[in-house]
Amino acid sequence: EAGPIKAKVVSQESAHPYPNSANDLNALELPDGAKKMVVWFDPKSSTEQNYDFVRFYKGEDRGEYWGNEKYTGRATEGSKNWPTFAQPLEIDAGKCWVHFFSDGSNNDWGYALNAASPEVYKQITDASKSSREALEAKVESREAELKEWSKVQSFWRLTHM
Repeated sequence: EAGPIKAKVVSQESAHPYPNSANDLNALELPDGAKKMVVWFDPKSSTEQNYDFVRFYKGEDRGEYWGNEKYTGRATEGSKNWPTFAQPLEIDAGKCWVHFFSDGSNNDWGYALNAASPEVYKQITDASKSSREALEAKVESREAELKEWSKVQSFWRLTHM
């Protein structure tokens, strides 16, 4: 069983809702000299498709970027492409620059993201898997108890009517 998750998960988010004409560039850096990071967005993340977006630059100069050119889309539409916890963005660096851009009209909730080293991400994944498995075992046990109780009730009805 996984122990406590000691390393930090770093979070970053926009205003909710975000303003028009945003053009923000913020460093996203993991502690302890991490060499890689795994990034996933809150499921509520939602922007105007293609006009308002997040991009992960390799440097402050905004030259090359990690992953897709734009992470964008409304939470309620199928065309969104936000990395999720189940399918995160993997970045081969412990630091990158998060650029959030919005045009002059139409905004939405914005974004919220989390980043962790691959090791911490695995700890979180393993912890949630073991929690889910423990919960499923409890449910199965409870269902078995309820079946037995139902048999007792049926027997009682048959013998006391």
